[in-house]
Amino acid sequence: MNWKSDPWLCVCDIEPSLPGYNMALDEVLAETICQPVLRIYSWAVPSVTFGYFEHYQSVRTRWPGVTLMRRWTGGGQVDHRADFTYTVILPAMHRSGLPTAKESYCWVHERVARALQQLGVSATLASAETFAPDGPCFVKPVEADVMVGPMKVAGAAQRRTRTALLHQGSIQGLTIPSNLRRTLIEQFTVSEIVAPSASHRRAAARLAIEKYDTPSWLERR
Repeated sequence: MNWKSDPWLCVCDIEPSLPGYNMALDEVLAETICQPVLRIYSWAVPSVTFGYFEHYQSVRTRWPGVTLMRRWTGGGQVDHRADFTYTVILPAMHRSGLPTAKESYCWVHERVARALQQLGVSATLASAETFAPDGPCFVKPVEADVMVGPMKVAGAAQRRTRTALLHQGSIQGLTIPSNLRRTLIEQFTVSEIVAPSASHRRAAARLAIEKYDTPSWLERR
């Protein structure tokens, strides 16, 4: 099996969803899917997600008045109020052919950059020399982030588990082209576009209640 060329499934949420459900559905898909997935979704309320290892109180101080959600992935703080949000999931059956974290990060962002280029945006990938370790997520580009001039417009955070590689990405800092969804889908070998299944929606709703929407998850650090 080759995750680059195998048929991909695109899961497009029809309606915006609450942050806990969005994060829960990513986890449910990562635990259950058996083919590469590109998921595209949006937010029902003004939301900021933050990395698994970050401290809740410092994030709350920085972002008053918005709904916060701790991600399952690492990384920094991401403002989703005007972004284009997507997730890439590669199942464990492809693990023998999975690239390193650096390689997968670059591979996905190459496709994001190409989609933006097709829409007239002068997007490139950041070089190693661009790396800046301090500051909010979209103020600190790292190698292979997507750039427009000196500005970072796409970044992501990853997590590898026994079942999958999860890559949660955001595109922001520019006027989102109206046909970005279609153009991004074209960059992956998508064979089918579907809404989340009823069973996945039920599992995600339950996981949001039991995990992501609890103070023990949100304020665990």
